[in-house]
Amino acid sequence: MQSLVERLGFCFFNGIILEKKIKTYVYIDGFNLYYGSLKKSPYKWLNPYLLCQNILSNRNEIESIKYFTASVSARDNDPGMPMRQSIYFRALRTIDCLEIIEGHYLTHKKTMKIAEPPKLYKNIENPMTLESRYHEVEFANVVSTEEKGSDVNLATHLLLDAFDGKFDVAVIISNDSDLATPVGITRNRFNKKVLILNPHSKNKASIQLAKFSTKVIQISSENLSESLFKDSLSDNIGTFTKPASW
Repeated sequence: MQSLVERLGFCFFNGIILEKKIKTYVYIDGFNLYYGSLKKSPYKWLNPYLLCQNILSNRNEIESIKYFTASVSARDNDPGMPMRQSIYFRALRTIDCLEIIEGHYLTHKKTMKIAEPPKLYKNIENPMTLESRYHEVEFANVVSTEEKGSDVNLATHLLLDAFDGKFDVAVIISNDSDLATPVGITRNRFNKKVLILNPHSKNKASIQLAKFSTKVIQISSENLSESLFKDSLSDNIGTFTKPASW
């Protein structure tokens, strides 16, 4: 039976009462984080370990960070994208407890309906009446890029780690409502706390994730600005620096 001190989150060490650490695993949906918080910001050189440290309690002992993403390909308008990403991956790997788990991107052309189609001039069909007509362009061919595998990989690792009892608290950085079911199972079946760090705006926060998680915490621009890597880093290969532009 737990003592009152233990129930309040403390433990004894050599007769001294200490705060009991909470074993914490972090799961990051890289695609969701990028498009929710980073794409239009100056904070792309983000250190996710510092981000979690700045948001979570001092009692949270971060033992593992799993970063789910995919390698990008060069685009005609941005040939340097893969190089910038590889430098960022190199920065992430300087975090000892972080593991990058890759899915893949699928890029293809498809036809989609335009939300607000423009009116375009249409050639006169009857030169006798000189009737001019306009018509709406309803569809357009677009290049669609989708990340495949990351959400499934994240859910799988979350459930396996919960089953193996690897953490007391899981922290998920995502706003993807598809994760609601594995979050609910982690809480109800394995009796683990699940915190959601929402990278999107508050008014777009997933209702489903809020429903199934223990708590939702909003990631602010202040959190991001205080959680950046140093401009220059070193690893076992040598020294490298933050990309000059993004």
